[in-house]
Amino acid sequence: MSRENSGDFAVAYDRVIAITEQLGAQEVAHYLIYCCGRKGTLAGTRWSKHALTRYLDIPVRKAYLSEQKLIDAGFVTKVKEGKHPKFDIAPSETGEYLWLPKTFITGAVDERPPLKLLWQTGSTEIFRLMMDYYWLTDISQEGGLWQIWKDYKSEKMGDHAQFNLIAFNDTVTRTADPSFDERYESLWEAFNVILDLGLIYEVPYLFTSEGEIVFPLINPFTQEELSQLTQAFEERMPELYLSASCTHDYCLLVPRHMTSPEVKALYIPKYRPHNQRYAEALEMSEQRINQGLCLYQGADQGGDQGEFQREISKRISIY
Repeated sequence: MSRENSGDFAVAYDRVIAITEQLGAQEVAHYLIYCCGRKGTLAGTRWSKHALTRYLDIPVRKAYLSEQKLIDAGFVTKVKEGKHPKFDIAPSETGEYLWLPKTFITGAVDERPPLKLLWQTGSTEIFRLMMDYYWLTDISQEGGLWQIWKDYKSEKMGDHAQFNLIAFNDTVTRTADPSFDERYESLWEAFNVILDLGLIYEVPYLFTSEGEIVFPLINPFTQEELSQLTQAFEERMPELYLSASCTHDYCLLVPRHMTSPEVKALYIPKYRPHNQRYAEALEMSEQRINQGLCLYQGADQGGDQGEFQREISKRISIY
């Protein structure tokens, strides 16, 4: 990745939401480009309408119009005229900033930039939901954005030793927390667009009835299948394996003391900042996976603990 494409940038949450409410999709995109051209939360940025024409492929004339709208509304101030102008970005009034990777603007390798995909929708609500995903997603504590989820229907299939074998099937029904839903005019339309664009993806988890994550069913960061967890009953209950695995989405061995377990799918952004928050989320995800393996492998996991921790450290180093 080139130096220009590396790193993260800060966006004042209150300001970008205000732009989605007061202006249009092009002004949202233009504001995010201003933010990408600064260091941390400092006001000054050198990125302007020229960056907008570069990453959105629009005429300078249109870029000038969105620039002027942002200036008139007080979101940015031009502090230097000329061929290479400078701008100051209005600070957050609440002191709250979300962080985006620069690849959100520039794209990664040969992929189309998320910014351009969102701008092409012409919808400020879609932009707003994407910003909420970056603002509210908490992989460490919640597993993702907890305000939107998909339920799975459960059915007990049998038992083995200290476990119940429970089948879980996708209901295809997504639910939103009412207080989150009411902030949008068409939440599900916006959600389906960013899901179809591949800007968020689904991660199913096994939860206790009290909402505690037991373990993920795919790796939240790599999206790799965790067959050691999802097919743990293969060797223990071979008489059920073929029929159950073919007719159900997931069949999980769940400790009997966990009454009324649930599988829910949450959603997380594909393009993630490389910062401490996500490093901690990666470590927590790895720990949950390891804890799930320990449920089935017992005390003999202790000998592999050191190697597991070393692997976590290697993965976290990318952040």
